[in-house]
Amino acid sequence: MHRDIKPHNILYDISKRTLRIIDWGLAEFYKPGTEYNVRVAARFYKAPELLLGNTRYGYTVDLWGLGCIFAAVLFQQETFFSGKDEADQLTSIAKVLGTDELYEYVALNGIRVRSVLYDQLGKYLTLHKI
Repeated sequence: MHRDIKPHNILYDISKRTLRIIDWGLAEFYKPGTEYNVRVAARFYKAPELLLGNTRYGYTVDLWGLGCIFAAVLFQQETFFSGKDEADQLTSIAKVLGTDELYEYVALNGIRVRSVLYDQLGKYLTLHKI
């Protein structure tokens, strides 16, 4: 797992049509069931499981970062989710994706979330089901 996918860590050579991911300083080999540090990834590209403090995550944190990059390109924004701190970042995500699945994820994984964070998150509806 790279654990820090963001635009600054992706190089694209237009003439050769090659893409390289750089800066593997936070990388770890994925082993199912292993607990990892959640203090990885840049805030704007940090997956919800990291923001919630779930130490049992996988390579999906890299896919989340990539999705944030694609969304920013698609909507022509510098960053797609732009929270001022980690709690605000999670709220920014919930406003777009809804809170139902987020709360289900928390319950399913037995994650303890401070009541202050629940108050801040509130209840947001999922805009579109795919």
